[in-house]
Amino acid sequence: MTIHPDYFVQVNATINQLMVAAAKAWLAPEAGSHVWDLFAGHGNFSVPLAENAIVDAVEVSDEMVAAIEAHAQKLSSTPEKEGCGLVAHKADLSNADSLRQLPDPDYVLLDPPRAGASACMAELVKRKAKRMVYVSCDPATLARDLKTLGEDFNIERITILDMFPHTHHIETMVLLVPASKSSQGRKRKC
Repeated sequence: MTIHPDYFVQVNATINQLMVAAAKAWLAPEAGSHVWDLFAGHGNFSVPLAENAIVDAVEVSDEMVAAIEAHAQKLSSTPEKEGCGLVAHKADLSNADSLRQLPDPDYVLLDPPRAGASACMAELVKRKAKRMVYVSCDPATLARDLKTLGEDFNIERITILDMFPHTHHIETMVLLVPASKSSQGRKRKC
């Protein structure tokens, strides 16, 4: 994957690889399923997820959308896997209406900036994905956004990643499942 110097990237390559692998394993999308990658950046999660599913990568930056489109073109030139692919969408995710144009997701991954994803959360509840992975660099906005999910989603798994060793900054990954599908009947409401 080619990364331009102006792109936002996760600076710790080792932790980033673990994070991407965890996201793929936690979502576990099957071929033909639709995955939304919200705040997709240059495709850090989108490209690996597109190996197993149809990924709708949503980003506001023209440069990042162009990068995702370039990745999509490279993926389409490799031997085709049935039910897999990558589609870039330019949308301002501070406006929930921008998500209404997309097909319903089976799975959602969101990795918003420090300000979080509050504008998207109500729409995510309506779309009823099988699983969501929320990646956050700010525990306060993560807590605020998860509270929006209320009774509709439960926390199935959570992990903290030391993306920035020797600082107080962390990355948090949360696996969310619909309340009706929470494993072993455990109730860990958001």
